[in-house]
Amino acid sequence: MYSSPETKIQVVIGPDKILATAIGTGAGNFLVELPRGVKVGKGDKVVHQALDTYLLGTVGSVDNDPRQTLQKIYIASPVNIYELSWVEIVAK
Repeated sequence: MYSSPETKIQVVIGPDKILATAIGTGAGNFLVELPRGVKVGKGDKVVHQALDTYLLGTVGSVDNDPRQTLQKIYIASPVNIYELSWVEIVAK
């Protein structure tokens, strides 16, 4: 699956179109780390960089610890992958 642990996907986050690398954490979830000064908010849409019509998920939460240089952005899939009956596999 695309959200398998350690799987990396290039994404675009929010209305400011922030480019980042999302790392799969399993169960349809991803983690992005960005510098603390980059504005990302809960609910921001996250799309695949190459397929901008493909919604990867939305920002569920942002851990912006002032003691750290990077903020952690947690992204959740827009659907519960465990409730899917069908999936489509598209080869490039």
